Amino acid sequence: LLDLVAIGLIADLVELSGDCRYLAQRGIEQLKQQLKTRSRPGIARLLELCKRSGDRPTDISFGLGPRINAVSRIQGDASFCVELLTSKDEKRCEQLALETELANTRRMSLQKDITKQVKDKLAQLDLSTTNVIVLEDPQWPVGVLGLVAGQIAQEYGRPTILLSTVLLSTESSDRESQLGEAGLEDKHSYSIARGSARSVNNIDLYELVNSQAHLLHRFGGHPFAAGLSLPVDNIRLFREAINQQLAQKLGTTGALMMPAIEADLVVKVAELGKALFDELKHLEPCGMGNPVPKLLIKNCWFEQVWNRNSKDFRGRKVQYIKTKFEIWDDSTSMGFPGIWWGHYQDEVPKVRCNAVVELDYNNYEKRPEVRLVAVQPCQENYLQSCLQVSNQLDWILDCRGQELQVEGLTPLMVYECPTSWDELQVWCRRAIQAERQLAIAYPRPKQLSAQDTWKKLLGIAKFLSRTGQWATLVQLQEKLDLSDRTVELGLNALSAIGFEVSHQDCGVQISWHGREWSSDWPLATLRERTNVAGNDAIALRARCANAIFFAAIEEEQFRRQYFYQVPLSTIAAYNIAGYGMVGIKQD
Repeated sequence: LLDLVAIGLIADLVELSGDCRYLAQRGIEQLKQQLKTRSRPGIARLLELCKRSGDRPTDISFGLGPRINAVSRIQGDASFCVELLTSKDEKRCEQLALETELANTRRMSLQKDITKQVKDKLAQLDLSTTNVIVLEDPQWPVGVLGLVAGQIAQEYGRPTILLSTVLLSTESSDRESQLGEAGLEDKHSYSIARGSARSVNNIDLYELVNSQAHLLHRFGGHPFAAGLSLPVDNIRLFREAINQQLAQKLGTTGALMMPAIEADLVVKVAELGKALFDELKHLEPCGMGNPVPKLLIKNCWFEQVWNRNSKDFRGRKVQYIKTKFEIWDDSTSMGFPGIWWGHYQDEVPKVRCNAVVELDYNNYEKRPEVRLVAVQPCQENYLQSCLQVSNQLDWILDCRGQELQVEGLTPLMVYECPTSWDELQVWCRRAIQAERQLAIAYPRPKQLSAQDTWKKLLGIAKFLSRTGQWATLVQLQEKLDLSDRTVELGLNALSAIGFEVSHQDCGVQISWHGREWSSDWPLATLRERTNVAGNDAIALRARCANAIFFAAIEEEQFRRQYFYQVPLSTIAAYNIAGYGMVGIKQD
């Protein structure tokens, strides 16, 4: 059964280390014999249909696995594939394999359509305030939502949860039982949402979803993926709560969550080929815990770029795009073939760039080829491209303190006054990549003195201590109009004068176990703690913490005032000149 074991390990994303790695190696050795022995005719026929030989883990992850999963995604029948994988009847396996292939083509088409719909919805959101993407639609088929969620999570750098709302039967005989099964106590609510979640950036998705278990009907999964269902009426609360939960853990906004792609090796196009492929093949089987090596090719360009729809085994077009190309650099007079799945030829840069690729083998054409993972234009070329954009249109709109009036495509809006150039550059990159204008529309910053802000924080601390309530870091940031870093410094200052500050899953709890309240408390306590002469350690710690908090407030207010007043021409020039290689990291 080792060939089936290997399929299960790789297709179900098991970490390939220790015994699992050994079993996968042995299983692949057995799997590659199927085209000769045909001891499992269903597997042999699937390998033929997907033009794979079975000798590599990618033959499972990109060939067999998606096809096996497609049946249950489209038909909802897992027993179908059990028969396909285990039957010895050649005729029956031929029929099952063809139906599996058709289900996979249907899956690809659906996945492309749903991905477009999800991106259309995301275009209407302010992603700078979104840590977890949670979207729902009654028309989405549940079976492909996990695939789409994984694609969106990688592209947007955020954990993604996609839900399909299902109208439960209104037949009186089974309505009550369905509502009970769905966990809906309100018998006037007939809808439940089901879907899938996928993680990114090593965020523990299971822990994140489990934190909101009280809002769910049921869920299950692991740190990378989960399935869940919940009453439709709970979606809004779930979205807000899970975003707040992740914000507390990250201490930053979703705008800064895009992951870097780590390259393992810098190569030239001349080094690509069978020899390098054979060397890298010694690292297989690749998968979870042992990823496929990523190769960085610098200062390259693309030629012979063309895209087309994929075709099924009957030659019919499938609405799933792939772009073929040749990749070139100055190391050779010949290009090297490659493919970019799910992308159009217009998305391939027309200037020199840096590319991250994986070296693969095309069994159909009997040659190595690269699979494009990520691409970014070289800094000097991209600067010229940005300047062309800047010369062609007023791509940054200054709406500070005024109402925005635009025609055509709605620009990306920046409503929160930044405190660094890095924050503005994130928005400028996003606008340039989306070929949209950027509107800076933040209001004039509030000018509270550091002392007034400190008094406000003390009042919040007094209230929370007296009532026993808790507050999230996001709520404290909004109340004080401060960044997460400065709020943390304020909490440190509270601890230094005697407050007990504890971080819970639900937020921050602040309590006081000192003397009784008085009309000027805790300002009197602060004076006592900070005016003690000599080397009193408590007094010194309190003075230091308070001074650091005050300095952070003043610096943050100065920065906001600067970015509110800085000329638009300076913003445009700085962000274009500062836009370089971001997102590709070499070990």
